[in-house]
Amino acid sequence: MPSKKVKTFGEANGFEQLTQGLIDGDEYTGWAMTAIAAKQLSAIGAYRVPVDDVLFIYFIFTNELTQEEYDAVKEKYIQCDLHDSGRAAFVCQHLVKSEGLGFNEAFETDPDIDEDDDYQAWCDECEAARLKEGEWNDVSMAFAQIKVVCDQCYFEIKERNQKK
Repeated sequence: MPSKKVKTFGEANGFEQLTQGLIDGDEYTGWAMTAIAAKQLSAIGAYRVPVDDVLFIYFIFTNELTQEEYDAVKEKYIQCDLHDSGRAAFVCQHLVKSEGLGFNEAFETDPDIDEDDDYQAWCDECEAARLKEGEWNDVSMAFAQIKVVCDQCYFEIKERNQKK
């Protein structure tokens, strides 16, 4: 894992900033840490993205994407009115604007999802419909009316709909 390699280098050489996820500093600090990480990972480039007036995220590129790879990655992201853009996630119609409906997932999720997996969730009523049908089929899918949201919305919906 690339971040582990940079962290190990930071620990071995007394660069405490390389061992933390978020550090205080200025633009020069950010570029210095990015340069060290880029050198350790044999990067081909770096880029800085402003998140707001005081926070920046620095990226390093370790390889180029082919057009086919880019198209595959691009398909997994959507524009979100609340969060600009994010990875596509799928939830039943009932979860989108509700609270406390229960939250059933295809698998236990966290923000570090495998790139081949999708976030998928449905409420308790949809789970009952799925179980009644014995599987996801035309009837249970029509009841669920799956909607696409971004990954940040997904985790907000998850928090809102957990049974208390």
